[in-house]
Amino acid sequence: CCDPADDHPLYRERPCLLVEVLSESTARIDRREKYLSYTQIAGLRGYLLLDQDAARAQLHRCDDDGLWQQQSFDDPAAVLDLPCAGAVPLAELYAGLHIG
Repeated sequence: CCDPADDHPLYRERPCLLVEVLSESTARIDRREKYLSYTQIAGLRGYLLLDQDAARAQLHRCDDDGLWQQQSFDDPAAVLDLPCAGAVPLAELYAGLHIG
């Protein structure tokens, strides 16, 4: 959350970026239902889905016209330009994890 006034102790009302770690049991919901709900949040600029079993990511970004675009990443050397967070290598998101 980039808004310092959004300071509720349990949740954020105006997130800039939401990140989900996909599991086999929730991936379908995260990719469809949550995506449809989250993209209705005013001010949300990105929704990042991370695979729990491999270094794979799917980034949904809201452009300046309010349209959502999707990018997929599976190369650990790839650099994701995350809204509100800047450039982050995919490998850094998985640092310290032993996934295959």
